[in-house]
Amino acid sequence: APETLAAARIAVHRVERGGQATYHGPGQAVGYPILRLEDHGIGIRAYVDRLEEVMIRTAARFGVAAERRPGRPGIYTGCDKLGAVGVAVSRGVSYHGFAFNVCPELSHFDLIVPCGQTDTPATSLRALLGPGPAPDAVFQALEEFSEIAEARLAVGRTPQQDVLRAQTEITRMDEQIAGLRGRRTAAGAEMNALLQRPALEVLEPVYPAEVRALALATPTRSAFTVSALEDGMGEGFPSLEELQGRAVRERPSLLRHIHRIAAARQAVELADRERYPGLEVGLGYGSRRGRDDLVTASISVPVPIFAGRKQRQAVVEAAHELAAEELRHHQMVNEITAEVAARYATLVRTREQVLLLSDGVIPEAEAAMESAAVAYQAGHVDFATLLNAQATLFRNEIELARQLGDFGRALAELERAAGIELNLEEDR
Repeated sequence: APETLAAARIAVHRVERGGQATYHGPGQAVGYPILRLEDHGIGIRAYVDRLEEVMIRTAARFGVAAERRPGRPGIYTGCDKLGAVGVAVSRGVSYHGFAFNVCPELSHFDLIVPCGQTDTPATSLRALLGPGPAPDAVFQALEEFSEIAEARLAVGRTPQQDVLRAQTEITRMDEQIAGLRGRRTAAGAEMNALLQRPALEVLEPVYPAEVRALALATPTRSAFTVSALEDGMGEGFPSLEELQGRAVRERPSLLRHIHRIAAARQAVELADRERYPGLEVGLGYGSRRGRDDLVTASISVPVPIFAGRKQRQAVVEAAHELAAEELRHHQMVNEITAEVAARYATLVRTREQVLLLSDGVIPEAEAAMESAAVAYQAGHVDFATLLNAQATLFRNEIELARQLGDFGRALAELERAAGIELNLEEDR
């Protein structure tokens, strides 16, 4: 209603472009390129594709996988719309353009039917990623990809082989993304089963902040070396010896077995007593009708006349059972300490991989990607080089996410092996 829009201080402007109603406000990156399409040898469909590609690449820069939808201009993440495209062309010159949602007030979209789509709610990078990224970083990424697109347009059409390579790489990445989504769905179903929830109930992927902080903590040593296990997880995290000691003292299976040893030891003591004569004293009382009550007392001395065949054999059997329980306890201690050591080594090794990727490989891949983009724009490298740099960065980012998942599992396995729950906030 007009009064609702006025109360929200939202102005309404009627324009001539495709896409029906849209919204522009603070927190959006809005681009309205003005180009004579004929000068660049492209039509309006190819122009819209390039605008969408700029937004898709920008979203990918911040870890968000966006995609197109046939017959619906814009970019989408799942069921939500992240960026809108609405252009018009007059006498071969384009105007209007795109709007990319960084951190706008999403409730304002409820006041309209965006682009005439009633089944597609709006979303933003902030809604998908939390507090970050900063709008300035998004605007910079948009500007970089826009400049590349403009440079390619300025020199004419993109070579056909570049288009084919791009399509091939996009298909390959789509396959990887589809595989990752399938794995996430399977993991969610497994988690729902453990939590006794419906298999298809949606679980929001949450990586504990304290686990991420532990995985990405700056190492105390200056380089990655084979002494990683000796150096451990750094200051504040329990050492291997501490974890093994806690496992021996606190693991429920060991505590339960200690009670079994105590019971076996008592059985030996009782069996040994049976080898010696005993003394039994009895006292009875009986009531008789018409006569005095009867009180009886008895003293007996049981003598183990078969001590050599029965009682002594019982002692030997009980002693053997005690020895077997003590041997089993020793084996259990060795098995548990060995398992804790193996899980600890896996945790340290996985953390090394995380740090190698986050502090070394990915920054180098990002620098290579930026260098390839600049060189491609200047015509110093071919499209295959640019595409390979982007694919390398993409693969390394996926590998980092996988290693972070492996690190969380390794930490959980270490806690299971030790039979304890680590308080990471206190331990750190």
